[in-house]
Amino acid sequence: MHLHARPHLEVHTRSKGHSAVAGAAYRLGLRLYDEKAKVWHDFRKRELGEEIVRALTIAPAGAPAWATDPAELWNRVEASEKRKDAQVARDYRIPIPFCLSDQDAGDLAEEMARFICDELHVPVSLGLHRDADRDALGNLKPPDKQGFHAHLYFPTRGLAEVGKGDDGETGEGTGFGPKLHEFSKMHLGAAFIELLNCRELT
Repeated sequence: MHLHARPHLEVHTRSKGHSAVAGAAYRLGLRLYDEKAKVWHDFRKRELGEEIVRALTIAPAGAPAWATDPAELWNRVEASEKRKDAQVARDYRIPIPFCLSDQDAGDLAEEMARFICDELHVPVSLGLHRDADRDALGNLKPPDKQGFHAHLYFPTRGLAEVGKGDDGETGEGTGFGPKLHEFSKMHLGAAFIELLNCRELT
């Protein structure tokens, strides 16, 4: 089996007009209401089983029920960020090896999602997407060159400890703690990305 692209991590920020709710809706093929922007984001036309092969949201063991509910989860993510230029989510996009079945491709993507979930103590929304059947020039790809890619979409904050709110302060909060320390400095972020890449490529 051969990979058809390199995995990469993209940061979604408000300064670039990104919404965590819109990002999740697109990757999961859902219709989600963005409470902050007061708008619906509707991507249901991306039918599950066709363009989107697998869509689910997972959370660490012991996480509250809302952590696997995309609507509540991603609105809580937006509510946890106060700055106009805040980083709201990270999208780790990985290629899936050619010649896998839908089931096997989904299982591989889910394994990576659970690794991120456990390592960072964050919920992860997984959207496994089928690649286009034509190349950039419009030519039909042979069957053995039609693959998948997965979006592993996760917040920039880990879940808060029980009884703690955002930034670890006691009391009512969004359910999220401080920003992930793995990405607090450039060299730390690069090290974790390399860890993800090495795991995905093995």
